[in-house]
Amino acid sequence: MRDQEAGGPRARLDHARDRLEEADLAESADHVYRLLRRDLVRVEGVELQRLYDEHHISDTTRRRLQRSLDLEEERLDLAT
Repeated sequence: MRDQEAGGPRARLDHARDRLEEADLAESADHVYRLLRRDLVRVEGVELQRLYDEHHISDTTRRRLQRSLDLEEERLDLAT
């Protein structure tokens, strides 16, 4: 119940499942993949920041990896 109210992972999966049932399967699967991948990029960004904050990685490493995540997010945005 809390996931649905907060727009959590279960709510997003339920919403994605509903979209798959309503639309063209190939198009919807691609769209759902992009949504899930975008969520994963955000989670990776948060984890990357945590690793930097806890001094597990250098600023150079953080910036290089964040740039990679930013580019992937841009590619996902262009695909929509």
